[in-house]
Amino acid sequence: SPKKTLIELKKLDIDLILVASFSELIPRNILNIARVGAINVHSSLLPKYRCSIPEFCAIYKGDTKTGITFHLMNEKFDCGNIILQKELDILSTDTTISLKIKLANLMCGSLKDFFHLIDLDNLQGKPQDESKSTYCKLKIDSDYIHKNLTVKQIKSIINAHHGDSYEPYCKIKSKKIYVLAYNKEGLSFECKDGQLKFNIIRYKNKIYRAEEIEKLFL
Repeated sequence: SPKKTLIELKKLDIDLILVASFSELIPRNILNIARVGAINVHSSLLPKYRCSIPEFCAIYKGDTKTGITFHLMNEKFDCGNIILQKELDILSTDTTISLKIKLANLMCGSLKDFFHLIDLDNLQGKPQDESKSTYCKLKIDSDYIHKNLTVKQIKSIINAHHGDSYEPYCKIKSKKIYVLAYNKEGLSFECKDGQLKFNIIRYKNKIYRAEEIEKLFL
C-alpha cells in the first residue's frame, strides 16, 4: 500500500532522489522524504518540450539546439525550479536515437557540476518562465510525408522516426510506401522547395534500396 511504501522509504534515511526518464508522477509526501531534495533530469531545455518525448520533438521540429535540465520535482511534470542546464548542438544528421545517446552522455558528464551545487547548498534554483513553456503535441498525420512540406521538414520527420515503430510514409503513384532513409541516390520526391531522394523504403513488408526503388516505380 502507499502508506506502507512511505514508511519503508522513511527507514532508508534518503538524502537525494534523482530520476531521469521516469513516467510516473511521484507524490509530494515521497518527494519530501529526501533530505537534500528530489531532482529530475529532463532531456530538453525547460520550459521547452515538457513531455515524455523531448528528443523526438527536437528532431521533428528541426531544432538546432537542445540540452538537459536538472530541476526540482513538484506536483506537476517538468515544472519545478531549474537548478542546472547544459546545451547541446543538434546536427542535421542526428536522429532521435543518436540524440538520446548524446543527451544521456551529457547528463552523466554533468553530474559533477550538479553534486558541486549540492556541496554549495545551492539547490533552490529559479522558477521556469511559464510564458515560454511548450509541449510536443503531434497531429494524427504527423508521419505523413507530402509535397507541401519543405526538404528540411521531410528530413526532420524521417530522422525523428528513425528506429521507431512508426515509420513515416508517402504516396507515390497510388502506392503507400514507408520511408526509412534519404540520401543522394534513390527515388526522387518533389517537395515544396526542391527534391529529396529516398534511398531506403518499405513497401508491402519488403525493404527496397536505391536502384531497387527506381525499378519498383518504373
